Amino acid sequence: MYGSDTIGDYAGSDGDGEIHARRATPFAVLLAALNALFARASGETHIQIGVPSANRERAETAGLIGFFVNTLTLAMRIGARDSFAALVDATQRGLVDAQSHQEVPFEQVVASHHPLFQVMAAFGARRPLPAFVDVRVTELPSGTPFAKFDLTLAFEEREDGSIDAGFIYALDLFEADAVRRLAERFVELLSNALDTPDALAGDLQWLPRAEREQLDAWNRHAPHEAQHEAQHEPERFRAVHERIAAHARARPQARRPHKPARRS
Repeated sequence: MYGSDTIGDYAGSDGDGEIHARRATPFAVLLAALNALFARASGETHIQIGVPSANRERAETAGLIGFFVNTLTLAMRIGARDSFAALVDATQRGLVDAQSHQEVPFEQVVASHHPLFQVMAAFGARRPLPAFVDVRVTELPSGTPFAKFDLTLAFEEREDGSIDAGFIYALDLFEADAVRRLAERFVELLSNALDTPDALAGDLQWLPRAEREQLDAWNRHAPHEAQHEAQHEPERFRAVHERIAAHARARPQARRPHKPARRS
């Protein structure tokens, strides 16, 4: 079983000029943002994402009808002190290097049943339907009845240059609300990265406004005396260890909990 969540379309931002000046493809920019998102969400610095390859580099297969797609694994190291622009450059180099070795069959790379990645990212372009004399062409819906990977992020470029995106996910691993939040975080991080491409990957804003406001509400402490709440200053935020230390100073004679002796 699988589910899907549409991110929407993206038309670019004011910071795209600097990214384009680095001669990076749109897919490299989107993939760099996805790598940064997973690094921020997981705390890992080594991210591996699968990407499909047309595998039609030879002239003999360029015009043939058939399915030649191969799967490539793009492994990236995401440094929190590296700028997003540097991450885009590294992603672009990784894509070029992976494409240069796309003839190696994926099944030969996988030596065991453990996959090299759990997330797939695919980029395609929507082409106009061909016109024929006295023939009507209809576009058929595409897709599979199940999720091939834990999570897939599919991008499709429109004729006007905007990009549609959507997540496909395994229902036994993800709930729809969790994927929706992931999609919102991806859009937030991508927008922030394009506006400030020189910002460090670890400093990119990735939580949407609603989540930031929720965190602020959770960290906001009301005064102890709530009878005249409007007349009191809000209590200063204190971390957990500060509260424990204050509690111990206020009760220096308190005994620690007694640990019962172990019976043999």
